[in-house]
Amino acid sequence: MKKLSPEACHKYWIETVNDINSLNHPIFYAAKPHTILDFLVQFWSSYTSKKDNILEIGCNCGANLNYLYKQRYKNLSGIEINKIAIKEMKRLYPDTYTNTNIHIGSIEDTTKTISAKTYDTTFSIAVLMHIHPQNINKVFTELKRITKKYIVTIENENSVLSNVTFIRNYKKEFEKIGLKELKSIILSECIIQNTHTEYRGYTARLFKVD
Repeated sequence: MKKLSPEACHKYWIETVNDINSLNHPIFYAAKPHTILDFLVQFWSSYTSKKDNILEIGCNCGANLNYLYKQRYKNLSGIEINKIAIKEMKRLYPDTYTNTNIHIGSIEDTTKTISAKTYDTTFSIAVLMHIHPQNINKVFTELKRITKKYIVTIENENSVLSNVTFIRNYKKEFEKIGLKELKSIILSECIIQNTHTEYRGYTARLFKVD
């Protein structure tokens, strides 16, 4: 499978996914089950509080942020490259949108504009796997710079799903820049029952930022 260039990857997430027939259309993300968020909150519960400043990488239409907002996490932010997805967020979750700080732009460009140690916890769910290998070192370094305490990833580390999916071991990648993995688990049906099948086999990791 021929992989897309960094520029083509950006175009895919900015334009192509807005086709109503795309499985990555923002409306599709709004319809996903919440069980992956139930797992996330349990996974980071010993490390992240509801008062913490939390950033989601690739928030799409805001379904994950809306879930956290309803769970009384109030200091929420997100980065999203797709303006249409953010319009959907405003329509679907107006209260969450109003009370969340949203950065519109690519992860590569946006993180560079954020001050150091702004967020207590930064997390991604099936997003970092779409960052092109040419950009990944810079992205991870920026995530470390803007995060004060923890980085949490729930990512596909095993299966090539498309030409915008790039497989990598996040433990190895983050340890290269000085982070320490505190916990990890491979998601299975018994761990996240009834969740969307795409997350089964994904690896959840929690890293400490020194």
